[in-house]
Amino acid sequence: GIDTARYGHRVNFLREDKQLAAKAITITENREGYDLLRKEIEALHARHSEAQFHVHIDAAGQYAANLEAFLRGLTIPVSVSIGEPKRNKNYHSTFSPKRATDDTESLAMARFAVVEKPAPTRPIPSAFVILREIASRLQGAVKDLTRAVNRFHNLISRVFPELAMIVTDLDAGWILDLLEKYPSPQRIANASLASLCKISYLRKNVAEAIQTAAKNTVASVSGSAAESLIAEQIVNIRNCENAEKKLLKLLTDTFQNLPRTGHCQVITIPGIGPATAAVLVAKMVDIERFAAPENVVGYFGIFPEEKTSGVDRKGRHIPPGTMAMCQKGSDIVRRYLWNAAR
Repeated sequence: GIDTARYGHRVNFLREDKQLAAKAITITENREGYDLLRKEIEALHARHSEAQFHVHIDAAGQYAANLEAFLRGLTIPVSVSIGEPKRNKNYHSTFSPKRATDDTESLAMARFAVVEKPAPTRPIPSAFVILREIASRLQGAVKDLTRAVNRFHNLISRVFPELAMIVTDLDAGWILDLLEKYPSPQRIANASLASLCKISYLRKNVAEAIQTAAKNTVASVSGSAAESLIAEQIVNIRNCENAEKKLLKLLTDTFQNLPRTGHCQVITIPGIGPATAAVLVAKMVDIERFAAPENVVGYFGIFPEEKTSGVDRKGRHIPPGTMAMCQKGSDIVRRYLWNAAR
């Protein structure tokens, strides 16, 4: 059992009778550490030549990627299982309820491997590894953009609150263009209507409504500092948008350059283009990883579930059978599937 971390990993070795097969070790995330792990496995193999080796790793996260590749490249046959963090946590709580250390974590995972004998995790083909890495970065960029837009909305609510009552999409391109040129209600109020109408996609009647609201704003934040904050938020949003566009192009280009396998069928589904297909394939990799369609649905979290606990805002008990969309799974997949469905 191996508990992974940023700079090193804790390793415990158990026999089938759940007794220690060797002394636990800590390996560093470098060649020296990996060589130490190889020597330990080779020494165990020399003493128990007929034994089967199964390694269970806590989760397939960023700290496990290099370790997994190393284990799969060993000359000694080693089966590798990765993940099941909930069950790993339950094992740890059962056998070490009062301690939470790297050693108890790796020991719990070793015990899990011996007792449960989890099926080996299918290796990810090398061509798909970089696709998953890009998809992960894209998901981070999407979250960064969402946070930037939320901060912008929060600022607008104090600098020019009336704007949200006139337009529904505050982060639309023409709104950013307008506030980039006129970063406060005072600037908008003092501008000529003709100059406002030169902003692309800003219709005259909307410009008139915005200018009227600007002249009578109840904003609590104003001045040059407020204008600087608006300008800074606009730059931040545009930087996030550019980063997302670049990563999306890199993802779709990488997807289209993959070796032709069954994943090519995804893009034949109506409504699914290269971007959506690339995101889905990056997360699924191989449909054979899922035993049934409902496993795919559960993996992505795209399903309604019953929410009947608690009370609503008026203090009324939520009636049985009340359904809500599940918030589990990959948010970036939900985003692209929503667009595909539309």
